[in-house]
Amino acid sequence: MLRGRQNLPSYKFRDQIIDAVEKNQVVIICGETGCGKSTQTGQFLLEHLVSTGRGGRCNMICTQPRRISAISLAERVAAERAEAVGESIGYSIRGENVRSPSTRLIFATTGILLRMLQGDPSLAKVTHVIVDEVHERSVDSDFLLVILRDLVAKRPDFRLVLMSATIDSETFSGYFGGAPVLQIPGFTHPVTDLYLEDVLRLTKYVPETRRARIVQKSDSSNTKEEIEALRTSYESMALEPKAVTWLLKESAFDAVDYSLVAATGDDGAVLVFLQGAMEIKRCIDAIREAVDGVECLPLHAQLSPKEQGLVFRRVKKGLRKVVVATNVAETSITIDDCVFVIDAGHVKEMRYENSTLCLVDTLASRASCKQRRGRAGRVRPGTCYKLFTRNLEQTHMASHAVPEILRVPLEQLCLSLKAMAISAPSEQNVDGAVRVLRDLRAVDTVTDKLTPLGKHMASLPVDLRIGKMLVYGAIFGCLGSVLTVAAILSNKSPFMAPSDRRDEAKERRKTFMWDKKASGKGKRAEAEFCETNFLSMATLTAISDSRKQYLDTLVDIGFVNGEEAKLTLSGGGKLPSPAGLYPQIVSIKHPDVTYVETAHGFPRVAVLVGGLRRLLDRVLEKKIREPGLDVWRQMWGQCWCVCFVKSR
Repeated sequence: MLRGRQNLPSYKFRDQIIDAVEKNQVVIICGETGCGKSTQTGQFLLEHLVSTGRGGRCNMICTQPRRISAISLAERVAAERAEAVGESIGYSIRGENVRSPSTRLIFATTGILLRMLQGDPSLAKVTHVIVDEVHERSVDSDFLLVILRDLVAKRPDFRLVLMSATIDSETFSGYFGGAPVLQIPGFTHPVTDLYLEDVLRLTKYVPETRRARIVQKSDSSNTKEEIEALRTSYESMALEPKAVTWLLKESAFDAVDYSLVAATGDDGAVLVFLQGAMEIKRCIDAIREAVDGVECLPLHAQLSPKEQGLVFRRVKKGLRKVVVATNVAETSITIDDCVFVIDAGHVKEMRYENSTLCLVDTLASRASCKQRRGRAGRVRPGTCYKLFTRNLEQTHMASHAVPEILRVPLEQLCLSLKAMAISAPSEQNVDGAVRVLRDLRAVDTVTDKLTPLGKHMASLPVDLRIGKMLVYGAIFGCLGSVLTVAAILSNKSPFMAPSDRRDEAKERRKTFMWDKKASGKGKRAEAEFCETNFLSMATLTAISDSRKQYLDTLVDIGFVNGEEAKLTLSGGGKLPSPAGLYPQIVSIKHPDVTYVETAHGFPRVAVLVGGLRRLLDRVLEKKIREPGLDVWRQMWGQCWCVCFVKSR
């Protein structure tokens, strides 16, 4: 292990990193992919502090954007130190905290550190914070940097290290008053880039060209002359005419051909980057249909940590491992047997438009594609197959992704800012977020100061509306049911529906209650119940854990005492959902009653009621995902309902 560490490029910069952190409060490390910055920087600092007699006071936190990164890095660093996770190296993610009194370096998600800052704004017991992958510019990471910059000014003994492979170093250095920047080269074996036109030429793949039409996007930078130049270039590569047409047409930029993914690659582990869980499923289906002797593994945020961890295992001899992932695999994790990367060049981003959250399929940035490329070539020369053209990369892909803080709702962030007495920015989207906080009564409608309700909502590790439901549930004595709903809304759906057994799965949902039929009968009975009824046991366990976590938090802030907590875990009752989710209220407007003259008078026309129900069915089938649709159909006559998230 030590020899492997010493071979990493970052090891040659060990003394420079230690010296820079000793002399400066803030240090920025730009380390190329494969240099070892994520695993080594914390170890360098820890070893130095121990050797100088300061190890006992050392308490370092290294933030990661995702759970899988925090867990895998903690396991790797602990292995390098010949320790078990939880000794000197630990990790902390939502619902899981592996550490001990002897732990000196914790890998944690960004949200965990933000929660610590709410309880202790000065981080009095923390000596070093390492923020990894700062280039991702999530709301949490940008917010964290605002707080840490303020903390650096107040605590001269505090040390902050920012790290990334694709960071805009000048921007971050300027933000922290000219912090020094260390450049560390990476180490990977040579990686060959093959663009879409190259892939088509090598695989002899001929794509479908139904509805093929060569058009220019309204925002395209390609003129007719440039399109003709591209046509000439593609034809010179001896591509089939259909392939040339497909490369030039608009839809080639916006879709992924899963058969082409299956046709690409050679011997060796393959990592495929797609934009979402549904695309991953389609791709895996296409690969399994087209190729024998492969073990396909999905990797995305909806999987449990245990399911995500399967991608690091070696497969049986004679099989080729194919990992199909979203951008969660871009940074801070290493699939060490990966030789090939297939990049579809797409990503799904949350956007906020007209008070509606939209999950938009868009092109990845060039910085993201560079990170994806870096996953290949770790163990031997690799290849990156880019399923987009050189022209697309140069003319349509942004250099960096738009920071999340510019494209998502900010009410949760604003409430946290007010709870920590930090001035919020005054942009238009922040004004909209403050209006939401007023509607929720989290801030005063006149002064915009934090209300007592808002103070309690800010202390709960949940969405604001769910937090309000929890507070009201505790006040009105119906916390048991509220905890269950809150835990469900905070996690992914536990329902699984294999594409070839969806009708069977739908019928199964109507016949059971998890907590009454399986819970408490042992792990084997629970696992069998979940398998029979198309349920994810991992998700149900996460929901159960979240329920207990929320109850523990309510106990900590004084809403529930210990004795009440024991009763609450099994309690039920009506829900204060309208109070918590207001103003997200939906009104169902019934049509005017019509009367028809008959020989016996003027009775109501019953068909209108049936028509209303059919109308609701048609609308809701498009708007509400199963199993919620069945609930709607049972309650179609109600005039009011509430919703948690409005999206399209």
